[in-house]
Amino acid sequence: MALSHRLGALVLLVGATACRRSAAIDLRPTRDDRAGLASEIAESGAFSDRLARPDLADVVLLYGAEAGGALGPCGCDKQPRGGLARVQTYADATRARSPSTAVWMVDAGGWLDSTLDFDGVPRLDAMAANDWMVKGLRALHPVALNVSWSDLSTLRGFSTPPDLPLVSAQYAGPGIVPVVERSVNGQRVLFTGIGHTGPTMLVPEGFTMVDPVDGVRAALASAGARPEDLVVLLSSEANTAGTALAEEGLVDVVIDARQHRYRDPPFRAGDAVWVKAHHQTLRLGELRLQVQAGRAARALDRKIDLDDAVPSDPTLARWAKQAEREVQLVRQTRYGL
Repeated sequence: MALSHRLGALVLLVGATACRRSAAIDLRPTRDDRAGLASEIAESGAFSDRLARPDLADVVLLYGAEAGGALGPCGCDKQPRGGLARVQTYADATRARSPSTAVWMVDAGGWLDSTLDFDGVPRLDAMAANDWMVKGLRALHPVALNVSWSDLSTLRGFSTPPDLPLVSAQYAGPGIVPVVERSVNGQRVLFTGIGHTGPTMLVPEGFTMVDPVDGVRAALASAGARPEDLVVLLSSEANTAGTALAEEGLVDVVIDARQHRYRDPPFRAGDAVWVKAHHQTLRLGELRLQVQAGRAARALDRKIDLDDAVPSDPTLARWAKQAEREVQLVRQTRYGL
């Protein structure tokens, strides 16, 4: 009887410990002081606890990738994560907590639904989703959206280019610029992008493609880039080119999209800070940079789980439901799905 009491007490203790662990934020920090890098992950706990503590960041980059035209959370049965409505809430709270800091939103690519029809043009249900995605992204006011190879195949489905800050040093076409420029406290920040180098014969009509490394060199030259500028590279499925650019000293930050699903701490490629965007932005990236002499001297890379503990912006949440209904209607009427 005494043994059973002890076992029962142990079970209760383990259960209570598990409950406390699930209710508390798990930061699990990593740190590389020699490289000036640190990371943490906020995957549980209250929303207010997931926000970054005040620090000396000069620039904060909120980043994601590969939403694939979906405004709402992923379609997982258990604890769906992600969605622009939660991104918006986190961005608003971050700006409110650090009102004197530049908080900018970027996307490393794959934000459009790239599903093609049998004749190689974007499907009607994909374009219905993409129209809503453009509307949702406009509400987030991103500073730069990288055009990935999959995005490029879909952009031709728009009658006019999306009214968004599309950037690519590799692909040229309607609505795409090679560099997006911003400044904060006298510091010029240049955003550019690269993607997968697909077959030339598959580049859509009206668009062109160049070598990504040559494209970034030309884009920075055309922008009059100086050593004291901070250059942020948005990279989709282009690690070889991104590494070459970082090791050549042409870029200072690389935000890499390659269907990443695990926690990876930041590292240095050459002198550049390299971080990885979570697939479908199920976890929002938050890169907090201290800039000195045009380089990212110190960086804290955070990953925030966008689960139901993060409130949803009501307008974007409503749009996500409307988008889902409209896309499903198109699938039923057009494709019988």
